[in-house]
Amino acid sequence: MPMPFQDPKTEGFLERLADCCSLGTLAVDKIFAEDSRIPVPQSIDIDDFNRLMDQFRERLVYKQREIGKWNQFQHIVNSILKIEKQEVLASYLSKMLQALNLTDTQEHNSDLILDDTSPYRFHKTSFSDRDKSLIDESTEMKEPNAQYTNKPNKRVNTKTIQPLAAVIQQYCTGRVLEEFQLIQYLQFTLLGNTSEMFPLIEDGIQLPSELNHGMARILHKIVEPALLYRYLSKLVHDNELHSHHISQAKVAFLSQVSRELKKYTKIINNLFLKIDELTLATIYFELKDETIRLRTFYNFTRFLNLETHAFLSQLQEFTKFGDILISDLASEVFRISAAPYYQLIRDWLAQEEFNISKYQAEGLFVLTRPDPWNEDKLDLVLDKEKLPAFIDPDLCEKIFQIGKMIIFLKRDVRDLQWVNQYTNKLHSLFSGEINTTDFKSFINYQYQQVSEHLSHVVYNELKFQRYLQILHGFLLAGNGEFIESLMSCGKIMLDRNVASITSRDLAELLQKCISLSEIEEEYIQGLDARLLDLDQRRGWESFTLDYVIDGPLSTILGDLKEYLRMFNFLWRLHALNFELREGWKAMSFLKKGLLHSFYKDLQQLKVLRREDKSFPLSLHDRKLLMVDRLLRKVNVIRNIFIKFSDKVISFFKLLIIDTNYQKLQRLFDGKRDEHNETSWSGVLLPDDEYLETASVSFSPASTSNKSHAIYDLDEFVELHRNYISSISRHKFVNTKGDFSKGNISGHYFIHQLNNLTEFVAKFVIVNQEISHNIVELLNTQDEEYYKVSQHRLSTLTNTLQTEIIEPFSQKLRVLTDDLIRDDDMELRFFGLVLES
Repeated sequence: MPMPFQDPKTEGFLERLADCCSLGTLAVDKIFAEDSRIPVPQSIDIDDFNRLMDQFRERLVYKQREIGKWNQFQHIVNSILKIEKQEVLASYLSKMLQALNLTDTQEHNSDLILDDTSPYRFHKTSFSDRDKSLIDESTEMKEPNAQYTNKPNKRVNTKTIQPLAAVIQQYCTGRVLEEFQLIQYLQFTLLGNTSEMFPLIEDGIQLPSELNHGMARILHKIVEPALLYRYLSKLVHDNELHSHHISQAKVAFLSQVSRELKKYTKIINNLFLKIDELTLATIYFELKDETIRLRTFYNFTRFLNLETHAFLSQLQEFTKFGDILISDLASEVFRISAAPYYQLIRDWLAQEEFNISKYQAEGLFVLTRPDPWNEDKLDLVLDKEKLPAFIDPDLCEKIFQIGKMIIFLKRDVRDLQWVNQYTNKLHSLFSGEINTTDFKSFINYQYQQVSEHLSHVVYNELKFQRYLQILHGFLLAGNGEFIESLMSCGKIMLDRNVASITSRDLAELLQKCISLSEIEEEYIQGLDARLLDLDQRRGWESFTLDYVIDGPLSTILGDLKEYLRMFNFLWRLHALNFELREGWKAMSFLKKGLLHSFYKDLQQLKVLRREDKSFPLSLHDRKLLMVDRLLRKVNVIRNIFIKFSDKVISFFKLLIIDTNYQKLQRLFDGKRDEHNETSWSGVLLPDDEYLETASVSFSPASTSNKSHAIYDLDEFVELHRNYISSISRHKFVNTKGDFSKGNISGHYFIHQLNNLTEFVAKFVIVNQEISHNIVELLNTQDEEYYKVSQHRLSTLTNTLQTEIIEPFSQKLRVLTDDLIRDDDMELRFFGLVLES
């Protein structure tokens, strides 16, 4: 067998080692095969032995980085030197050679110090596997029980045995750098500069290849702050060029990063003043804390792409970190970075200069959008997506409301004196640093103060409740006398064609009705009357009222569209009811005037016919009987419609409009909104409390000075919107959603009611035609004209029966069934009332 290797530096090492151990040639022959024997030198000095040991150390420690194997190898050699019997010594040398020949020398790459998300990584260098034991250290050195024989040892595979020199030869080339050589270049590297020893590459630093395992491991840790320093320096420089695109909170953070980098530079320069005394271990331990700080800053920079509130929230989360070094650093960073954000909050609270674009650019939780209740204005709303985690949501709501109330008081109310006093006090209280507890107490105090003043202004100076009372009376038909005067005074005008009605006619009508009421001058300036649809035939169908509120109160009340929507609906109901009653009056007048003598004749005719049923009827008698039957029928139908319209008007007035008005007043008075029991007896009646305290009048007594509930601006707006929406979008009048449909018919309640009122309106027209034809019939003595009139009245009578009363009764039955079977108790009661 040829020699496994021919390295002159290690050739014959085992033989020389055996010679040092006084091991004879015979024992060596038992270790190696016959054809691989190497002559044993006759003598070897101690220096030669040490050189051989150095070769093993260089291979195992510096090249292969197997410190554990080197220690085990020394243990073996020390044990061998103590063995006296050649057979035992040969056995152990065989085991040692076998272990060295079978050792796995595969190399593995080391783990990176930075994580995978880092923009910089170390250049990959190789590291060996974990140290593997050559000989179990727990095994004691014992002599084998079996005597040495000429047969090979059973534990030795002679086919794979190689001379020890051959095993270690391949690891003995190259050199290992000394620490002082590395330290000379480290100062440049740690400051982010390239060097011959540690060249910078695109994503990291290239480490020298002539490193042993220990040096490589510690250098990986030492150069980590250099990579962090390089990355953070570039980040600061790039953001300085674009600082106008980022918030002041992020600018403050980057300033802290810059200061930390300067501090790090100073540490490096001071550390290398005594370069001769430095070791790699010293450098590592001196930079350990600073490395953690830079690593923490690096982690913080990953949040810079978040919005300001989220960025600060992430910083604040690190203040709860378990490591006190990191938590203290995070507390300091958060305190400085959040300072501009808290300053922004103070600016919002003071509103010395309203700049919504600034607040939005800096990430404050304020958003503008078109006001859905006032198309001409932009509304400020709380942006819930930008609420910071380090401020409670309810506290953010109060901060937002304070600023919004100050804007209202300053810009709309022009209460400049109070606002200036508030601002000065705010600056004195909100100055310097403030902790979380104090900040919360401060905001709660300011919110209470501003809300109280705003409530005082709204109740007393803007006369909010009084205007609600006016709107309730004008546009929600709360004042029946005013609505009645409009219809009675405007009857002649409203009966005319729309094209013939002028704006002057409307103004005169309105002025006349206002003069009959007790309304202060300041509340009638916004009232106006106009015609909506010029295509309508009569003024009744086109007439409407409008009310305009300018100034600060319009911010709370909005554009009043919902009021106008309800007025048009209620006006139609009241107008039909008025015309029905006017028809009754006209018929009564007809009976007492033109028909008075005819009714005397009719009474005599009835007596004669009771005495003699075959009594011959004259033309005059036939006319009397026909008119009597027709008037009876018309009066019955009219009474049905009057009763129906009264019930509908009462339902809307008492259970929808006045009930919600009472609830609103209780909220202003600070009272709880308790359920009111309303008695029903054929028609809807108000409860005693309403009659005593909440009756609608135009007397200003209800706005007398008393304690009121305190609300902020949005709460006032919300109270009013909920109030008018609960009326104009009530389940009965709403046209959106299945909940406003009947369970039986599947149609909207309001659509069914509108269909019923169409029959009532048609009856009013037919009734007028019947009255006109009756007068003509009674005034004619011509037989032919009588027949024509009779035919007309018969046609109108048939129309009343087939086209009005029958379909009306049928549709009323459907509506009643839908109401009675509804889940809403009020609608159930309304259905029972309509059914009665």
